[in-house]
Amino acid sequence: MIPPQALKHLRGELGSFNAWRPQACVRGRFCYVSYGGGPLCRLGYRGQLDPWDCALYKYSTRRYGELALAPDQDSIRECIERALHAYNFR
Repeated sequence: MIPPQALKHLRGELGSFNAWRPQACVRGRFCYVSYGGGPLCRLGYRGQLDPWDCALYKYSTRRYGELALAPDQDSIRECIERALHAYNFR
């Protein structure tokens, strides 16, 4: 479960993307981020505001997994930026 202070931080980070509004769904300790109606990445709360676990959605396997050659933990913004770059959305 993500506590209220961390949810506020999460919403602020998601709102900082001016060019688009990511859709997000929070379930348990995870936040599932979508772009253009499709899954993009999963953020996992680790008990503090930063870092968060980061897993990219893999369309080939229909599962979330770590992005090769990238940290599996980072700030919310860095995780989402990395996922956007991986799918050439940025």
